[in-house]
Formats: sequence, structure tokens, C-alpha cells
Amino acid sequence: MIESVSLADDVREFLAHTEFSGECGISRVSSDWSPRQFYRLTKSTHSAILLISPTDSSPNAVKGHLLSDFIRLNAHFRSLGLSVPEIYASDEKSGFLLIEDFDATPILNAEDQMGAFDGACGVLKVLKDHPNSLDVPLISYQDGHVYQALRYFPRYILEKPELEDEWMATWDTLMDELSALPQVLTHIDFFANNLMWLPEREGVKRIGILDYQGAVKGPYLYDLVNLLEDARRDIPEEIRQHCLSKMRSTIDPDLYDKAYAILTAQFHARVCGQMVFLAKEKGRTDLLALKDRLLPKVMLELQHPALKAVNQLV
Repeated sequence: MIESVSLADDVREFLAHTEFSGECGISRVSSDWSPRQFYRLTKSTHSAILLISPTDSSPNAVKGHLLSDFIRLNAHFRSLGLSVPEIYASDEKSGFLLIEDFDATPILNAEDQMGAFDGACGVLKVLKDHPNSLDVPLISYQDGHVYQALRYFPRYILEKPELEDEWMATWDTLMDELSALPQVLTHIDFFANNLMWLPEREGVKRIGILDYQGAVKGPYLYDLVNLLEDARRDIPEEIRQHCLSKMRSTIDPDLYDKAYAILTAQFHARVCGQMVFLAKEKGRTDLLALKDRLLPKVMLELQHPALKAVNQLV
């Protein structure tokens, strides 16, 4: 069925050079926290995803969501033997991409949930251990937009913008204490809705990876925290414990426990502040529903002995 979704003439012109020229089924796909738009196009038995994004030079472009990074890192992830969407057509100057539609189930909804999450842990091992994983230009985690968004917590949650510099300096000190953690290719948004279950494929290719364009060189375990401490939902405890046990054997256990506690609190604090920032500055009030879920978690997580210095600022 063709929905009443109207595409602009320049988008139609872009599609005219693809198999989705002319009349085709069009349906909206859920948006993320960026200004990008996604549509599923169907024609006969084929489907693809149309991505419409601000161009990299646009004032509306968002760090971590640049088309050039999507295309550049697509090739890199594929070279590591991982499943990312094939790019069928692109027009960076207009902000259009036509990409493979995994048309799959997020891993949290997979029939074999344990197998799907185990596969996601396998992807993290590839990102850590593949000899060529860092053979691509990447900014550091602490220089990236995700870490820098931590400053929204004192500004919008504590409503004490005068604390921003001290707040960030305190987190910087904690990151220095984790310097023994391996620095790895970090997806940065590694959660269930960005990981599709593709059981017909083999090995780590069974995990279809979306939204990888913000990848950075970051601390090992950050992506695991994103996966298991999902800001949007609770991961079944049996699955959490399986993944934690599986990944804990990969580095020193004491360092693992300390890093996991620090990165979890950091992740949740950043998301809390970012939600309020997006609501107040960008009109995304739909995201505020998560605040009541996350803020109590943050306050509890800051009680950990490793986070004493941060807790004193709250």
C-alpha cells in the first residue's frame, strides 16, 4: 500500500536513477535523536531505506551524524567483516542516501535473545581485537560530541551552569584513572534498536549494525555499557549477566569493575542532560519521558566509591 507521504522533487530526481524510480510504496521509519528522516521504500518484492539528512555543510548538521562519516565508516566496518547496510546510491551534496533495508528484528526482540546478545558481544570483540580496527581516522572519545554533552547535566539538570568546568574536569580526572583500558573502535550508540538480528547470516555477520557514523577511538567497555544499561529499557537480567561474564574475562577484573561503574554513571548522566537540552533548545519534548527513569539511576550510581568526586558536585 502506498502511503500519503510526499517526497520533494529533488528526492524524486535522486531516486529516478535507482530501482525505486516512479511509483513505489513509501512509509516512515521511526526517527532518532538527530534531524535526519528515514523512509522505507518498497517496489515489488524489494525494499530499501531512504535517508534524508542535512548536508555536512548545513547549519542544521549534527555532530556524529554526518553523511561523509556514514559513507566512510560504512566501508571500514565492512572491511572488518561486520554487517552494515550496503549503500545503493548517494548524493552527499543534497543529503540523500539509499541503503540496504535489513528489514529485521532488533536484538532485544529476537526469538533467540540470548544468541542475539551473545552475537553483539562478538561484534565488540571484533572492534577491540581486529588488527585493522583502528586503521581509519577517528576522533578521541573525550573530544567527541557524546562526551562533551556531559556538560548538559550541570547546566540543565542541576541548573548550575557555573559548575560546568569543574564538572568536566572531574570527569576528565576519572578518565585519566582509566588510562589502562584499551582504546578501541567504539560505535558510541551501541544499543538494541541499532542492532538487527540477521539469523540467516553466520558468525558476527548475524548482527546488522546501524548508526555507526559517530564512531570514535574510545575506552573499551563504553559500548558494552550502552548495550546492557540501555537508557530506554531494562535488559533481561539473565542476558545482562551472561554478557557481563563473557566480557569480564577480556581484561583485568578490577579495572573492568571500576570502569563499568564510571562509564555507566557517565552514560546515564549525559543522556539525562541531553534530553533536557533537546527539549528546551530543539523542541524534542518527547524525549523527556526517560528523565524520570534515568535520573534516580544516576543519583544511585554516583554513590559508587569510584565516583565520590563527581557525587560531591551534585
